[in-house]
Amino acid sequence: LKATNSKSTFKIQTFEQYCTNQRYGISAHKVLNELVENHASEIAFEYSNLFDLCHTAKYVDYKIERDVSNHAKQLQKNIKEFCEIV
Repeated sequence: LKATNSKSTFKIQTFEQYCTNQRYGISAHKVLNELVENHASEIAFEYSNLFDLCHTAKYVDYKIERDVSNHAKQLQKNIKEFCEIV
């Protein structure tokens, strides 16, 4: 992927560069969520659900119920399996 600024054109080599140069003002988490929705819709629900669980966990000092952590682990496993197939 190539990007252009006011002075030059350069190759984007990292996700961070993509977020910085292509998606001004949008967090990397939101960019990744959009990419998953647009290019891996089969796993978008799981990704969004896992993101929400992780985001919530940090506001309770990562003290979550065992069933919630088990659910998050299962979501992570599903996402990983999907990525290995693709």
